Amino acid sequence: MTVLKLLFISRHNSFARNLFYSLASSMVGGYEFMCLFWIVTGFRYDVRICVKVMAAACAVLFTLMGAAIIVIETRKQRSLRAISDRCREHGYDDEYYFLVRKYMGEPFDDIKRLAYGSCLLEGGRCEECRELLREIDFKSLCAKDQEDYFNLFLYSAVLEDNDELAREIYRSCCHYLYRAAKRRHSGYVLHTLGMYFLQTGSLAESFRLLTIANAEDDDSLSCECEIGLGYVYLKSGDLVSAKEMCYTAAENAANRSQAERLKKLMISVEEAYRRAPVKPVPYWEQPLPALN
Repeated sequence: MTVLKLLFISRHNSFARNLFYSLASSMVGGYEFMCLFWIVTGFRYDVRICVKVMAAACAVLFTLMGAAIIVIETRKQRSLRAISDRCREHGYDDEYYFLVRKYMGEPFDDIKRLAYGSCLLEGGRCEECRELLREIDFKSLCAKDQEDYFNLFLYSAVLEDNDELAREIYRSCCHYLYRAAKRRHSGYVLHTLGMYFLQTGSLAESFRLLTIANAEDDDSLSCECEIGLGYVYLKSGDLVSAKEMCYTAAENAANRSQAERLKKLMISVEEAYRRAPVKPVPYWEQPLPALN
């Protein structure tokens, strides 16, 4: 569904955003300093002198704020490396999630809960994700966040292979998900719907949705979609295409959870090959039908 979106978690504290606010703040501060300078000096200086004072004040303030931003960004990147290293070495353990919560910062508001719920799903902690989502005041969310809320809810059930819960959630939230699917960059929602239909046996609809989602320029999403398409091919009996999709997904795998799901798919494909009475022939090697 989603990989760890720590940059999404920090979207309100990004480098570009901080730089913009620093520039705006320095200009406002420089103007205020110029006004104060003009008043304190008894209005003796003309506009040119005041403008020079303002420019100097802006430069000093922007330099100081820029230095602060660099310090913040350095600490943030150090935290990201620590989180990444922990996941690579120990998986999605309690210490990993402690580092994620520390990075996000307390207290948790509803937006942070949505982002952290995505992180829990990445580690396969589906029930914890749902418990966290239940703490959110749904009515206070904007339309986009409401869609993300139900997307996480449905995918938690799909990822857990809980058919009954998935059907119940889908019935209650399909309006929100199809509304989200009409937006630009709705690949993750389309992927969730595709995986839901895969679970319920609607292979044609699953293939359609996963293919559309896979068209987005996102390697992590592509890996998720290709794993899903691999299962579609596997369940439809096209073992050759399923195996090819495993190789394609392996090129885009971005994190530990994707590698684990891909491994599970590859084992299923190999088992299907062993059970097949005849070795499958790729469609491009099959003979053309005879013309009547």
